[in-house]
This record gives sequence, C-alpha cells and structure tokens, in this order.
Amino acid sequence: MKAFYFSLGGKEINQDYGIISHEKGIYILADGVTKSERGEEASRLAANTIFDEFSCEVKDIKGFLEQAFKKAKDKVFELSPEARTTLDVIVVRGKRCYVGHMGDSRVYKINKNGIVQLTEDNKGERGNLIKCIGGYDGAEPDIEVYDLEVGDYLLMCTDGVHEAVSD
Repeated sequence: MKAFYFSLGGKEINQDYGIISHEKGIYILADGVTKSERGEEASRLAANTIFDEFSCEVKDIKGFLEQAFKKAKDKVFELSPEARTTLDVIVVRGKRCYVGHMGDSRVYKINKNGIVQLTEDNKGERGNLIKCIGGYDGAEPDIEVYDLEVGDYLLMCTDGVHEAVSD
C-alpha cells in the first residue's frame, strides 16, 4: 500500500500537504512552517505549483526541479512575504530518482541493506531553517539523483516524524 498519513501530533493545525501521482512518477511533501504566517496555505500552494508544472514529457528533470522550486517560491512570496514551507519532491524515471529538497523534511531510501537518509536538514546552528520555500533569500534547492534497485523503497517524512523516531 502506498499512502500518506498525517497526524496533528501536538499541534492544533496540521500544515502538512502531500501529492502522490504514480501515473506521472512524482511525489511531493510540504510542511508549512509553524512559526510563519499562513504556513498551511504555503504548503498547499507550493506542492500544487510543482505538480501543476510537471509533465511526463519533461526530459531535463533537474532543470525542471530548479525552475519549479523557483516558481513555488515566487507564488508563496506573493501569498505572503512571511509565509514559509518545507518542500520535498521525488521524480522517478526508470531506475533513477531525482530528489528536490528545501527545509527539514526528509527523504530516506530503505532496502535490504538498511536505511539511508538522502536529504540533509537545512538548519542553522540554532535549529532554525536556513532554506525553505517562502521569503526571498535567494536560496536554491538541493537536487540530487539516486539509482534505484528492485526492492528499494522511498520514505518522505516531515520533522514531526523524524523528531519522534530515532535513527
């Protein structure tokens, strides 16, 4: 079974938002930043912007991710200069996956050899986000390409999960 599960945890409002499209081979997870204005709207807007821009015909996946993250940042900034969200995007093409990342949500690869964290938290020394969607700091997304093998699973999770579960 492939699905998203969201929980409020200790928060009053769940600002997580996800999109799964097996047909297009794209998976998106956004988590509105709690301390920012309109985080819930920012997460939905960023995820939907990426999804709406994506097409199965895209050949340059890295180039697409660079441009789509920029467009998502612009749209969230238009929503509110104070709105912020994390954003992770996986695009699967054959035996490769492309991972676009900004924030402190994470992507893991799980297989018979164990669990490998594919993304690094974009946090400063005091634990504050130094890269996310929103504002206009000029930060660029981290974009990496990974090989996949039969039996590999990809897990996307927000900080609410990885802070509650030890590595």
